[in-house]
Amino acid sequence: LDGLFAPQSYLEHLRQLSPTAYLLVEKILEHDEKLPTFFPIQGTTGYTFLNYANGLFVNSAREHDLDRIYRQFTFIEEDYLEWLHSRKQLVLKKSLSADIARLAVTLRSVSTHIRFGSDITFTGLTIALNELIACMPVYRTYIQDEHVSDVDKQIIREASAKAQRSNRDYGHEIRFVEKFLLLELPHLSEEDKLRCLDAVKRFQQLTGPVMAKGMEDNFLYVMNRLLSLNEVGGNPLRFGVPPEEMHHFLADCREHWPLALNASATHDTKRGEDARARLNVLSEIGPEWEKALRKWKRANATKKRVAGGREVPEANTEYFLYQAMLGSVPFEGAETDDFQARLKDYFIKAVREADVRTSWLNPNEDYETGCLAFIDDLFHIEDNPDFWRSFRVVARRLSFFGVINSLAQTLLKLTSPGVPDVYQGTELWDFSFVDPDNRRPVDFEQRQRYLGEIIHRLGHQRITFLKELLTQYKDGRIKLFLLHVVLWLRHDYRHVFTEGEYLPLEVEGARADNMFAFARRHGDDWIIVAVPRLLGGMLKVGQWPLGGNVWKGTRIRLPENAPTDWKRVFPDTWMKADEGTLAAADIFTHYPMGLLLAPAQH
Repeated sequence: LDGLFAPQSYLEHLRQLSPTAYLLVEKILEHDEKLPTFFPIQGTTGYTFLNYANGLFVNSAREHDLDRIYRQFTFIEEDYLEWLHSRKQLVLKKSLSADIARLAVTLRSVSTHIRFGSDITFTGLTIALNELIACMPVYRTYIQDEHVSDVDKQIIREASAKAQRSNRDYGHEIRFVEKFLLLELPHLSEEDKLRCLDAVKRFQQLTGPVMAKGMEDNFLYVMNRLLSLNEVGGNPLRFGVPPEEMHHFLADCREHWPLALNASATHDTKRGEDARARLNVLSEIGPEWEKALRKWKRANATKKRVAGGREVPEANTEYFLYQAMLGSVPFEGAETDDFQARLKDYFIKAVREADVRTSWLNPNEDYETGCLAFIDDLFHIEDNPDFWRSFRVVARRLSFFGVINSLAQTLLKLTSPGVPDVYQGTELWDFSFVDPDNRRPVDFEQRQRYLGEIIHRLGHQRITFLKELLTQYKDGRIKLFLLHVVLWLRHDYRHVFTEGEYLPLEVEGARADNMFAFARRHGDDWIIVAVPRLLGGMLKVGQWPLGGNVWKGTRIRLPENAPTDWKRVFPDTWMKADEGTLAAADIFTHYPMGLLLAPAQH
């Protein structure tokens, strides 16, 4: 959408041609940015939901710890916002200088007719345009005629203020460009007004690519504090999403965009949804992560090469590599022959995107060869027993609690306001790297076999089957089971999911911070969703969050008019509310996700 010259006009024309079509746009929204309600669409393709849902499983309280660990390992001292600004400036200089120059020509010709702009040089305008684009807090504004919305005014003024602080020597030029973008230049002829509006639209086309290349394809490969946050539509500086913020987001979705897509993976995401869920666990185990990193750094120091007089790989890239491996390494006992080769292909793409010591335009063969040799040396497993022994300990913790995060993320996607989107292959575990790795052929025959077995086993001995799924979680059937059961529930209660209210539920007790819960209601039909969170630092590997030993009196408080009798979807048994609350120990009995149904006709 953001690459269009006049996106609003385009969408309005498309809607006229197809008045009843289900119409979505691929649109990246920054934190607190709202999708324009004047767009005649049902919503976006789901990146906003993806990043909110992912952030729910990041421990916000540990940001300082992870930041300290990252800076100590990498010796990075930069201010992160200034770092991002410099990355966007790099994109402007390398890729868009000609486009900026064309805009500056238009502004220069207009400025000669205005008293306070007559002394502004072409160079000054070029610098001002670069600064303003680099300081844009969102992908773009949506000015299409003489009227500038209050939202767009605020965005432009915020960018201008930041640009003036960043480059005080060109404050006058930046203020002039600000007035141009706001269409506030006085005493212009009608011809110049049209030229300015046309130039503003061209400016808006430039800001999106700069944000996409500067943030998505560059900054997300150099700011490596916690890679699960480095996602399309996300921001590595936004460390987690507290439950109250998630509730507010989902309530807003229900009110304004009830038919938007809810995604957890797309063709463009930086890693598989289950790899992201694994890496979130690092936010909970700071001391263990720090200890492991020190051990790995010592164990692998002798494996580094030298290229251009410097170590290969450098500390920041090494930090990136360890996380990439943890997120995507196959389950222990399910090793594959191609992981090392896939990792090397991904790593070369990552260091080129980072554009620090090599790039797509100017590949540094010595550096890249050194990086690949480092990986090959790591995978001489018999020569690196200390590293692999420690690595497997951390990987086991991330893998197990990543499974719980993945199931919770999937249940949220299937039951939150919106339309759930299941990317090809994610019916089972998906630990892929970025494209083209996430576009490998999918074994649909295997999924068909598993699905047939699930359908058959659900007909009898359901509790026994659930125990088997927990024991054999590595094969992914536990995730496919969840998708199958909940999608059928959506089919049978579609009115609840497409038209029902969204009701945040309060969690009380010792483990209140470790659960997120809400209700969907339509008339007298109720559904409650409860998912565990932040368990990686609380439970032992292999300990599922089931029963009273884990939940220790934790309860969900129900709305006053809620039913008393509730049916567990997992494992299809009944429970009762007690004094307006539901015990977590009774919700999480045989399966680590909570889904309760109170049908009107019970």
